[in-house]
Amino acid sequence: MSGLKNEVDKFCERLRLPVYSGYTIDTDISRIANAFYIQAEPTFEELQKLIKTTSDSDNKLDDDDLMQIIVTCANFIGEELWTNPNLNKNAIATIELLITIQPDRFPTVTHMIQTFVPKILEKYVKPTFMKYPVNVDKRRNGKSKRKTVDFDSANESWRGEVAQCSNLLLWCILHLKNSEIEKTIGLIIPPTLSLIDDYNVDFKTRGVSILDHLLKKLKQDTIHQTGLGDVFHEALSKCLTYQSETSHVSLLRQSFSAIISLISLTEKTNSETRYIKYEQILSNNVVKGFIFSGDKIVIRIILLQQIPKLAEELGIVTVKYIQELIHVICDSLEFPFEFTNKEQMLELHLEAAKGIEKIIGVCWPSLQQLHGIN
Repeated sequence: MSGLKNEVDKFCERLRLPVYSGYTIDTDISRIANAFYIQAEPTFEELQKLIKTTSDSDNKLDDDDLMQIIVTCANFIGEELWTNPNLNKNAIATIELLITIQPDRFPTVTHMIQTFVPKILEKYVKPTFMKYPVNVDKRRNGKSKRKTVDFDSANESWRGEVAQCSNLLLWCILHLKNSEIEKTIGLIIPPTLSLIDDYNVDFKTRGVSILDHLLKKLKQDTIHQTGLGDVFHEALSKCLTYQSETSHVSLLRQSFSAIISLISLTEKTNSETRYIKYEQILSNNVVKGFIFSGDKIVIRIILLQQIPKLAEELGIVTVKYIQELIHVICDSLEFPFEFTNKEQMLELHLEAAKGIEKIIGVCWPSLQQLHGIN
Protein backbone atom coordinates (compact mmCIF):
# COMPACT_ATOMS: atom_id res chain seq x y z
CA MET A 1 0.00 0.00 0.00
CA SER A 2 1.42 3.40 -1.03
CA GLY A 3 2.19 6.15 1.43
CA LEU A 4 -0.50 8.33 -0.14
CA LYS A 5 -3.14 5.64 0.28
CA ASN A 6 -2.05 5.17 3.89
CA GLU A 7 -2.53 8.88 4.51
CA VAL A 8 -6.00 8.86 2.93
CA ASP A 9 -6.99 5.85 5.03
CA LYS A 10 -5.68 7.55 8.17
CA PHE A 11 -7.65 10.76 7.66
CA CYS A 12 -10.83 8.95 6.64
CA GLU A 13 -10.55 6.74 9.71
CA ARG A 14 -10.34 9.83 11.91
CA LEU A 15 -13.51 11.07 10.25
CA ARG A 16 -15.34 7.80 10.79
CA LEU A 17 -18.57 8.61 12.59
CA PRO A 18 -19.08 7.40 16.18
CA VAL A 19 -21.32 4.35 16.67
CA TYR A 20 -23.91 6.53 18.43
CA SER A 21 -24.99 7.93 15.06
CA GLY A 22 -28.75 7.67 14.58
CA TYR A 23 -29.54 7.51 18.30
CA THR A 24 -30.80 10.36 20.46
CA ILE A 25 -31.28 8.47 23.71
CA ASP A 26 -27.62 8.10 24.63
CA THR A 27 -26.95 10.30 27.67
CA ASP A 28 -23.34 10.74 26.56
CA ILE A 29 -24.21 11.80 23.02
CA SER A 30 -23.29 15.47 23.53
CA ARG A 31 -19.93 14.62 25.05
CA ILE A 32 -19.11 12.12 22.29
CA ALA A 33 -20.27 14.52 19.58
CA ASN A 34 -18.24 17.44 20.90
CA ALA A 35 -15.10 15.32 21.15
CA PHE A 36 -15.65 14.14 17.59
CA TYR A 37 -16.17 17.70 16.30
CA ILE A 38 -12.89 18.82 17.89
CA GLN A 39 -11.05 16.03 16.08
CA ALA A 40 -12.90 16.28 12.76
CA GLU A 41 -12.33 19.94 11.86
CA PRO A 42 -8.50 19.87 11.84
CA THR A 43 -8.61 16.47 10.13
CA PHE A 44 -10.51 18.00 7.21
CA GLU A 45 -7.87 20.71 6.96
CA GLU A 46 -5.09 18.11 6.87
CA LEU A 47 -6.95 16.08 4.26
CA GLN A 48 -7.36 19.16 2.07
CA LYS A 49 -3.62 19.86 2.30
CA LEU A 50 -2.92 16.28 1.25
CA ILE A 51 -5.22 16.57 -1.78
CA LYS A 52 -3.46 19.76 -2.90
CA THR A 53 -0.08 18.02 -2.85
CA THR A 54 -1.31 15.42 -5.35
CA SER A 55 -2.21 17.91 -8.09
CA ASP A 56 1.39 18.37 -9.26
CA SER A 57 2.71 14.97 -8.26
CA ASP A 58 3.18 11.60 -9.91
CA ASN A 59 1.67 10.11 -6.78
CA LYS A 60 -1.96 10.58 -7.81
CA LEU A 61 -5.12 9.63 -5.96
CA ASP A 62 -6.69 6.60 -7.63
CA ASP A 63 -10.44 6.01 -8.00
CA ASP A 64 -10.67 4.06 -4.76
CA ASP A 65 -9.06 6.95 -2.91
CA LEU A 66 -11.41 9.45 -4.54
CA MET A 67 -14.47 7.36 -3.67
CA GLN A 68 -13.33 6.92 -0.08
CA ILE A 69 -12.91 10.66 0.32
CA ILE A 70 -16.25 11.42 -1.37
CA VAL A 71 -18.12 8.93 0.82
CA THR A 72 -16.46 10.25 3.97
CA CYS A 73 -17.38 13.83 3.08
CA ALA A 74 -20.94 12.93 2.08
CA ASN A 75 -21.65 11.81 5.64
CA PHE A 76 -21.20 15.41 6.82
CA ILE A 77 -23.36 17.10 4.19
CA GLY A 78 -26.87 17.72 5.48
CA GLU A 79 -28.52 18.24 8.86
CA GLU A 80 -27.79 14.93 10.56
CA LEU A 81 -27.05 14.65 14.28
CA TRP A 82 -23.38 13.98 13.74
CA THR A 83 -22.55 17.09 11.70
CA ASN A 84 -22.58 20.86 12.13
CA PRO A 85 -22.26 23.91 9.84
CA ASN A 86 -18.46 23.97 10.01
CA LEU A 87 -18.10 20.27 9.19
CA ASN A 88 -20.69 20.64 6.45
CA LYS A 89 -18.71 23.49 4.92
CA ASN A 90 -15.42 21.59 5.22
CA ALA A 91 -16.89 18.48 3.61
CA ILE A 92 -18.21 20.43 0.61
CA ALA A 93 -14.88 22.26 0.23
CA THR A 94 -13.00 18.95 0.28
CA ILE A 95 -15.17 17.43 -2.47
CA GLU A 96 -14.83 20.60 -4.57
CA LEU A 97 -11.07 20.37 -4.18
CA LEU A 98 -11.03 16.89 -5.72
CA ILE A 99 -12.08 18.11 -9.18
CA THR A 100 -9.08 20.47 -9.30
CA ILE A 101 -6.66 17.53 -9.49
CA GLN A 102 -8.41 15.97 -12.53
CA PRO A 103 -10.17 18.92 -14.24
CA ASP A 104 -10.33 17.29 -17.68
CA ARG A 105 -11.97 14.14 -16.34
CA PHE A 106 -14.25 15.89 -13.85
CA PRO A 107 -15.32 19.34 -15.12
CA THR A 108 -17.85 19.67 -12.27
CA VAL A 109 -18.50 18.17 -8.85
CA THR A 110 -21.82 16.78 -10.07
CA HIS A 111 -20.12 15.00 -12.97
CA MET A 112 -17.57 13.44 -10.61
CA ILE A 113 -20.22 12.25 -8.16
CA GLN A 114 -22.40 10.81 -10.94
CA THR A 115 -19.38 8.92 -12.26
CA PHE A 116 -18.80 7.20 -8.94
CA VAL A 117 -22.36 6.72 -7.63
CA PRO A 118 -22.84 3.16 -9.02
CA LYS A 119 -19.55 2.03 -7.47
CA ILE A 120 -20.31 3.84 -4.21
CA LEU A 121 -23.67 2.06 -3.94
CA GLU A 122 -22.04 -1.28 -4.73
CA LYS A 123 -19.02 -0.92 -2.44
CA TYR A 124 -20.31 1.13 0.50
CA VAL A 125 -24.11 0.89 0.71
CA LYS A 126 -24.91 -2.62 -0.49
CA PRO A 127 -22.62 -4.53 1.96
CA THR A 128 -24.23 -2.85 4.98
CA PHE A 129 -27.68 -4.08 4.01
CA MET A 130 -26.64 -7.47 2.61
CA LYS A 131 -26.81 -9.03 6.06
CA TYR A 132 -30.51 -8.21 6.31
CA PRO A 133 -31.87 -8.20 2.74
CA VAL A 134 -35.49 -7.65 1.89
CA ASN A 135 -36.70 -10.71 0.01
CA VAL A 136 -38.93 -9.97 -2.94
CA ASP A 137 -40.69 -13.05 -4.31
CA LYS A 138 -42.49 -13.19 -7.62
CA ARG A 139 -46.12 -14.21 -7.48
CA ARG A 140 -47.62 -16.29 -10.25
CA ASN A 141 -49.21 -13.23 -11.78
CA GLY A 142 -45.79 -11.58 -12.05
CA LYS A 143 -46.28 -9.08 -9.26
CA SER A 144 -43.82 -8.77 -6.42
CA LYS A 145 -44.57 -9.62 -2.82
CA ARG A 146 -42.36 -8.53 0.06
CA LYS A 147 -41.38 -10.76 2.95
CA THR A 148 -40.86 -9.45 6.45
CA VAL A 149 -37.26 -8.80 7.43
CA ASP A 150 -35.93 -10.20 10.68
CA PHE A 151 -33.57 -7.56 12.04
CA ASP A 152 -31.05 -8.21 14.78
CA SER A 153 -31.94 -5.44 17.22
CA ALA A 154 -28.88 -6.17 19.34
CA ASN A 155 -26.44 -5.28 16.57
CA GLU A 156 -25.86 -1.68 17.62
CA SER A 157 -22.73 -1.29 15.48
CA TRP A 158 -24.67 -2.32 12.37
CA ARG A 159 -27.47 0.11 13.19
CA GLY A 160 -24.97 2.94 13.51
CA GLU A 161 -23.70 2.11 10.03
CA VAL A 162 -27.25 2.08 8.69
CA ALA A 163 -27.81 5.66 9.82
CA GLN A 164 -24.76 6.70 7.83
CA CYS A 165 -25.49 4.53 4.79
CA SER A 166 -29.08 5.75 4.55
CA ASN A 167 -27.78 9.31 4.45
CA LEU A 168 -25.28 8.28 1.76
CA LEU A 169 -28.01 6.50 -0.23
CA LEU A 170 -30.23 9.59 -0.32
CA TRP A 171 -27.25 11.77 -1.19
CA CYS A 172 -26.48 9.51 -4.17
CA ILE A 173 -30.09 9.58 -5.40
CA LEU A 174 -30.20 13.37 -5.24
CA HIS A 175 -27.13 13.57 -7.50
CA LEU A 176 -28.31 11.05 -10.10
CA LYS A 177 -30.11 12.07 -13.26
CA ASN A 178 -33.50 10.48 -13.88
CA SER A 179 -32.07 8.30 -16.66
CA GLU A 180 -29.23 7.08 -14.42
CA ILE A 181 -31.61 6.03 -11.64
CA GLU A 182 -32.90 3.15 -13.77
CA LYS A 183 -29.37 1.78 -14.25
CA THR A 184 -28.79 1.58 -10.50
CA ILE A 185 -32.33 0.65 -9.39
CA GLY A 186 -31.18 -2.80 -8.25
CA LEU A 187 -28.75 -1.19 -5.81
CA ILE A 188 -31.25 1.37 -4.52
CA ILE A 189 -34.49 -0.55 -3.89
CA PRO A 190 -33.27 -3.29 -1.46
CA PRO A 191 -31.73 -0.90 1.12
CA THR A 192 -34.68 1.48 0.79
CA LEU A 193 -37.18 -1.29 1.57
CA SER A 194 -34.96 -2.54 4.40
CA LEU A 195 -35.19 0.87 6.05
CA ILE A 196 -38.96 1.10 5.59
CA ASP A 197 -39.31 -2.40 7.06
CA ASP A 198 -37.33 -1.50 10.18
CA TYR A 199 -39.14 -1.34 13.53
CA ASN A 200 -37.26 1.87 14.42
CA VAL A 201 -39.42 4.87 13.46
CA ASP A 202 -36.39 7.02 12.63
CA PHE A 203 -35.11 4.46 10.14
CA LYS A 204 -38.60 3.95 8.69
CA THR A 205 -38.79 7.70 8.14
CA ARG A 206 -35.40 7.69 6.40
CA GLY A 207 -36.57 4.91 4.10
CA VAL A 208 -39.83 6.65 3.21
CA SER A 209 -38.00 9.92 2.58
CA ILE A 210 -35.62 8.13 0.20
CA LEU A 211 -38.55 6.47 -1.59
CA ASP A 212 -40.36 9.80 -1.88
CA HIS A 213 -37.32 11.34 -3.60
CA LEU A 214 -36.94 8.24 -5.76
CA LEU A 215 -40.54 8.39 -6.99
CA LYS A 216 -39.94 11.91 -8.26
CA LYS A 217 -37.24 10.52 -10.58
CA LEU A 218 -38.65 7.16 -11.64
CA LYS A 219 -40.64 6.69 -14.83
CA GLN A 220 -44.01 4.99 -14.76
CA ASP A 221 -42.74 2.26 -17.10
CA THR A 222 -39.88 1.41 -14.74
CA ILE A 223 -42.24 0.74 -11.84
CA HIS A 224 -44.60 -1.33 -13.99
CA GLN A 225 -41.78 -3.40 -15.50
CA THR A 226 -40.22 -4.20 -12.14
CA GLY A 227 -43.56 -4.92 -10.45
CA LEU A 228 -42.57 -2.69 -7.55
CA GLY A 229 -45.72 -0.57 -7.48
CA ASP A 230 -47.62 -2.98 -5.22
CA VAL A 231 -44.52 -3.49 -3.05
CA PHE A 232 -44.15 0.25 -2.48
CA HIS A 233 -47.88 0.70 -1.87
CA GLU A 234 -47.96 -2.07 0.74
CA ALA A 235 -44.92 -0.69 2.55
CA LEU A 236 -46.24 2.87 2.63
CA SER A 237 -49.75 1.78 3.66
CA LYS A 238 -48.27 0.19 6.78
CA CYS A 239 -46.40 3.39 7.59
CA LEU A 240 -49.67 5.35 7.44
CA THR A 241 -50.90 3.41 10.48
CA TYR A 242 -48.33 5.15 12.72
CA GLN A 243 -50.64 7.84 14.10
CA SER A 244 -50.80 7.49 17.87
CA GLU A 245 -47.55 9.18 19.00
CA THR A 246 -46.06 12.61 18.38
CA SER A 247 -42.82 10.85 17.43
CA HIS A 248 -44.67 9.54 14.35
CA VAL A 249 -45.17 13.01 12.83
CA SER A 250 -42.26 12.95 10.37
CA LEU A 251 -42.98 9.38 9.29
CA LEU A 252 -46.66 10.13 8.74
CA ARG A 253 -45.98 13.33 6.78
CA GLN A 254 -43.42 11.63 4.54
CA SER A 255 -45.62 8.55 4.04
CA PHE A 256 -48.64 10.57 2.89
CA SER A 257 -46.45 12.51 0.47
CA ALA A 258 -44.86 9.34 -0.92
CA ILE A 259 -48.03 7.27 -1.34
CA ILE A 260 -49.89 10.12 -3.05
CA SER A 261 -46.94 10.52 -5.44
CA LEU A 262 -46.87 6.76 -6.01
CA ILE A 263 -50.56 6.56 -6.93
CA SER A 264 -50.27 9.57 -9.23
CA LEU A 265 -47.32 7.92 -10.95
CA THR A 266 -48.62 4.36 -11.28
CA GLU A 267 -52.36 4.77 -11.85
CA LYS A 268 -53.88 6.44 -14.90
CA THR A 269 -55.86 9.64 -14.40
CA ASN A 270 -59.58 8.98 -13.85
CA SER A 271 -59.00 5.22 -13.65
CA GLU A 272 -61.08 3.18 -11.21
CA THR A 273 -57.96 1.85 -9.45
CA ARG A 274 -56.67 5.37 -8.88
CA TYR A 275 -59.97 6.45 -7.31
CA ILE A 276 -60.11 3.32 -5.14
CA LYS A 277 -56.60 3.83 -3.75
CA TYR A 278 -57.16 7.50 -2.96
CA GLU A 279 -60.50 6.63 -1.40
CA GLN A 280 -58.86 4.01 0.82
CA ILE A 281 -56.38 6.58 2.11
CA LEU A 282 -59.15 9.08 2.84
CA SER A 283 -61.34 6.53 4.61
CA ASN A 284 -58.81 4.26 6.36
CA ASN A 285 -55.99 6.66 7.14
CA VAL A 286 -57.47 10.16 7.36
CA VAL A 287 -61.04 9.82 8.66
CA LYS A 288 -60.25 6.87 10.96
CA GLY A 289 -56.89 8.41 11.78
CA PHE A 290 -58.56 11.07 13.89
CA ILE A 291 -59.70 8.32 16.26
CA PHE A 292 -56.13 7.15 16.88
CA SER A 293 -54.62 10.63 16.98
CA GLY A 294 -56.61 11.52 20.10
CA ASP A 295 -55.38 14.82 21.51
CA LYS A 296 -52.13 14.78 19.50
CA ILE A 297 -52.55 18.10 17.71
CA VAL A 298 -49.47 17.63 15.51
CA ILE A 299 -50.94 14.38 14.18
CA ARG A 300 -54.31 16.03 13.58
CA ILE A 301 -52.59 18.77 11.59
CA ILE A 302 -50.95 16.18 9.31
CA LEU A 303 -54.31 14.45 8.76
CA LEU A 304 -56.10 17.73 8.00
CA GLN A 305 -53.42 18.65 5.47
CA GLN A 306 -54.30 15.57 3.41
CA ILE A 307 -57.98 16.48 2.99
CA PRO A 308 -57.54 19.17 0.28
CA LYS A 309 -55.08 16.96 -1.64
CA LEU A 310 -57.35 13.92 -1.61
CA ALA A 311 -60.51 15.93 -2.27
CA GLU A 312 -58.81 17.44 -5.32
CA GLU A 313 -58.02 13.95 -6.64
CA LEU A 314 -61.40 12.40 -5.80
CA GLY A 315 -63.56 15.32 -6.86
CA ILE A 316 -67.28 14.72 -6.37
CA VAL A 317 -66.52 11.23 -4.97
CA THR A 318 -65.54 13.09 -1.79
CA VAL A 319 -69.24 13.57 -1.07
CA LYS A 320 -69.39 9.93 0.10
CA TYR A 321 -67.34 10.97 3.15
CA ILE A 322 -68.58 14.50 3.60
CA GLN A 323 -70.38 13.89 6.90
CA GLU A 324 -67.34 12.20 8.47
CA LEU A 325 -65.03 14.91 7.14
CA ILE A 326 -67.20 17.77 8.38
CA HIS A 327 -67.38 16.05 11.77
CA VAL A 328 -63.60 15.68 12.22
CA ILE A 329 -62.95 19.17 10.89
CA CYS A 330 -65.47 20.73 13.28
CA ASP A 331 -63.97 18.73 16.14
CA SER A 332 -60.60 20.24 15.27
CA LEU A 333 -62.05 23.75 15.19
CA GLU A 334 -63.60 23.18 18.62
CA PHE A 335 -60.44 21.68 20.10
CA PRO A 336 -59.90 23.13 23.61
CA PHE A 337 -57.16 25.71 24.08
CA GLU A 338 -56.24 24.60 27.59
CA PHE A 339 -52.62 23.44 27.99
CA THR A 340 -52.13 23.75 24.24
CA ASN A 341 -49.40 25.41 22.20
CA LYS A 342 -50.95 28.56 20.72
CA GLU A 343 -49.03 28.29 17.43
CA GLN A 344 -50.13 24.68 17.02
CA MET A 345 -53.74 25.65 17.63
CA LEU A 346 -53.56 28.38 15.00
CA GLU A 347 -52.07 25.91 12.52
CA LEU A 348 -54.75 23.35 13.41
CA HIS A 349 -57.53 25.86 12.78
CA LEU A 350 -55.89 27.07 9.56
CA GLU A 351 -55.64 23.53 8.13
CA ALA A 352 -59.22 22.80 9.21
CA ALA A 353 -60.40 25.94 7.40
CA LYS A 354 -58.52 24.89 4.27
CA GLY A 355 -60.23 21.50 4.48
CA ILE A 356 -63.69 23.07 4.72
CA GLU A 357 -62.93 25.39 1.82
CA LYS A 358 -61.82 22.52 -0.42
CA ILE A 359 -64.77 20.30 0.49
CA ILE A 360 -67.22 23.09 -0.35
CA GLY A 361 -65.37 23.68 -3.61
CA VAL A 362 -65.60 20.08 -4.85
CA CYS A 363 -68.89 19.00 -3.24
CA TRP A 364 -71.08 22.10 -3.66
CA PRO A 365 -73.38 20.54 -6.33
CA SER A 366 -74.52 17.95 -3.78
CA LEU A 367 -74.55 20.01 -0.59
CA GLN A 368 -78.22 20.99 -0.79
CA GLN A 369 -79.24 17.33 -1.04
CA LEU A 370 -77.51 16.46 2.23
CA HIS A 371 -79.17 16.86 5.60
CA GLY A 372 -77.69 17.72 8.96
CA ILE A 373 -74.51 19.44 7.77
CA ASN A 374 -75.83 22.81 6.54
